[in-house]
Amino acid sequence: MTGREMISAQTMRYGLAGKGQFLNWIGAKRYEAL
Repeated sequence: MTGREMISAQTMRYGLAGKGQFLNWIGAKRYEAL
């Protein structure tokens, strides 16, 4: 595995984690608005 592949794998992992946190944050805001 090259360094670039490792970096892209980490980026994808962090990207998915960030997207999950973002969706949770939107869900919380939507829940508060109800």
